[in-house]
This record gives sequence, C-alpha cells and structure tokens, in this order.
Amino acid sequence: MPLRRRDKVAFVFRLRRALVLLPVLGATVAMAAVAQSQAPAGDYGGGAIIPPPDSIFDAGNVSIGLHTTSDGKVQVLGYMGAKCQTAFIRASATRRADGSFSVAGTAHATTPAASLITKYEISGTVAGAEAHGTAKATTKVKSSGGTTRECDSGSHDWQARRPGGAIGTPGPGTAGAQLYGTTSQRIGKTHQPIVLRLSADGTKLRRVLYTLNNRCSQATLHERGVIDRNVKIAGNGKVSNVLKTTQKTTGGVRSRSVQRFSGKVGSEGAAGKLSVKSNFINASGHTFASCSTGTVTWKAAP
Repeated sequence: MPLRRRDKVAFVFRLRRALVLLPVLGATVAMAAVAQSQAPAGDYGGGAIIPPPDSIFDAGNVSIGLHTTSDGKVQVLGYMGAKCQTAFIRASATRRADGSFSVAGTAHATTPAASLITKYEISGTVAGAEAHGTAKATTKVKSSGGTTRECDSGSHDWQARRPGGAIGTPGPGTAGAQLYGTTSQRIGKTHQPIVLRLSADGTKLRRVLYTLNNRCSQATLHERGVIDRNVKIAGNGKVSNVLKTTQKTTGGVRSRSVQRFSGKVGSEGAAGKLSVKSNFINASGHTFASCSTGTVTWKAAP
C-alpha cells in the first residue's frame, strides 16, 4: 500500500496493457471520414485532482493522456485512483464525426504480490485545443496469499488540454485553478499527462499529479508521482520543490527517491522541468536496482 500522508511523494507501480479497437461501421463511414480528416490532431493531457483534505491517492484523482490523429484515431492513457489500487489503462478508440469517443475493456496484470483484473470505461470529446469526458474503473486484486478485494474508482469527470507552452504574464495564478498538460515522456505515441492545482488564493502550487517512465537497470516502470504540499509561487512566477522519500515495501525492501520539480506559472499557463531518481535496497543494505527519468519537460494550460 502506498503512503497517503501529505508532504510525501508516492510512486505507484502498475504495469498494464490493454488494446481495444472500435471500428466505424455502417453507411456513415464516408461522412465520418471527411469530418475526422478536419478534426484536430495532437497531444492532450490532464485529468482531475480533488482538493484537500481528501487524499491525493483516493478516487477522484484521474490522469488522462490522449494522442489524436487526423484520420480519427485516439490513443488513450488512463490512471484511475482508488483507495486500494491505482488502475493503469492503455487503449485505442475511434473518434466520431462530432469529436466524441468512447472505449471500454478489461486489462490484466500481474505483480509479485498480486494479480489484477481491471474493467474500465473512458469517454470524451475532443474540440480544438481542449478535451473533456468521464472515466471509471474497477480493479479486482487477488493477492498471492489468496485474498481478494475490489477497488472501485467511481465515475469522475476529467479535462485535458493541448498546451502550446505559453505562460503569459508571470506570477501567481487564478485562485483554485487547475492546469492540464503533457510531459515530454511518452508511452507509445501518447505523451504522459500532468495536472496542477493551485491553492485557494492562487499564490501556491497546492497539488501536482503526473505520470512518468522511470527507467531502471532491469525494466522501465510506468509510475504515478505527486506533490502534495504548498509550494510558493514567487512574484516572478517561479516554483521549485525537492522531495526525498523512503518507503518500505515487501520482503524488507526499501525504495529511496528524490523528486525535483521546477517551473514558472503565469496568466496563460505554466511550464517547467521535473526528474525522479530512485534506488531499491534489500534487507541486507545492498542497492540492487537504480532508476531515473532523466530530465523531463512539462507544460500545462488552464
């Protein structure tokens, strides 16, 4: 179970793969193809972050990444928070003539501690530089000891943007605003998403939710990272935060991580850099795996 206290960073390791193809059938194919050829193509990122005091790991915290093409295809990344499990979803859909899409399916995954079966539904509409929709997932977790529990995210609204990187006039932002965007990392062709939530008075970065690829000596982990603390937005718009955490996992293994996050906030958006480095240490004190994202750039828009 990940730590849920504020002022901590958690990386929830989940490896999932799902591919659902929804072909366009019927007599409207030619009409839809013409409309889709004129529809926006690009990379969208976002989701939703619930405000404190609710946990940033609970249901309602959603990460969504979309890669759209001019021929109407939509590649979808989804990370759905729930009290006992975060569901990672990767799927493919076809955008309709009105810009809407929907995808539903089942994803299977196995970890050293459990097997997981996730049923999900994600729907949305892409229009210009914005997208919005709803998402829900239910994950059945069967532990290696034979116990089973079910984690339900519930149905939640999400928003995403195709950010251009503009910041505007630097400085504190709109009170309680959420900014939606993408990072420079990808899974396949889809950029990883990021969401930022400003404080009630707009002077602080209150919460950040992002996903990333952490490249390790043995594998690449698809992780979810958070900032859950007040980070001051300076008068020139700059923000900077460094967090060091240690977590205990199964078998006496500890993970030590350093997260660096910086950027600039302004009237039209925000942009910056982040990085994560992690070491995994066994019970005898030996570091048996090291992971790093390298320097990742991010950009977001309201």
